[in-house]
Amino acid sequence: MIFQPADTIENTKKAMETGHRVVNGTTGFTRTQLDEIARTAETTGRSCVVSPNFSVGVNVFWDASVRLAKLLKGYDIEIMEAHHNQKKDAPSGTAKKAAQLIAKAIEAEDSSFVYGREGVCPRKGPREEIGVMTLRAGDIFGDHTVLYACNAERIELKHQLHSRDALASGCLIAIRWITEHDDGWVHDMTEVLGL
Repeated sequence: MIFQPADTIENTKKAMETGHRVVNGTTGFTRTQLDEIARTAETTGRSCVVSPNFSVGVNVFWDASVRLAKLLKGYDIEIMEAHHNQKKDAPSGTAKKAAQLIAKAIEAEDSSFVYGREGVCPRKGPREEIGVMTLRAGDIFGDHTVLYACNAERIELKHQLHSRDALASGCLIAIRWITEHDDGWVHDMTEVLGL
């Protein structure tokens, strides 16, 4: 069963209100929904780990994406993601988080995201927009690429998921970690992995 953000908000709150710590991997939460989880954690004193992706590799990919964005100041940045043809959300939570983290690192607004392109659409500038492209085909588990390009060269940072085992392994790491961190806060995998 696939849960949507509205479903998991209620389940997460009920779990914390009955004394449980929570590890939640639902994608698509709004800022208001995340604030609601944070208030529940604070009120109940129970902790929660929330991440759109538990893969250790993806979390390192996000960290490396931010580092490269800070270093490559004059480069255009494009994010491309591909998943299986039945994936419900687009772009993926992993691509959205990459875009948000990069935008924060380069001090670009969330409104600078360009989702797909059509017609006449030259880029505004290297720090004014981040392109986010989505592909849905076959049985692709999850491919994410961040492209940094200038007029003379490009760097591509890529993560490919070959099995959902990577997600399960990272989730188990988060579960073990949260058993020792019951402080009434909402945490993410950056904290869990010490990145």
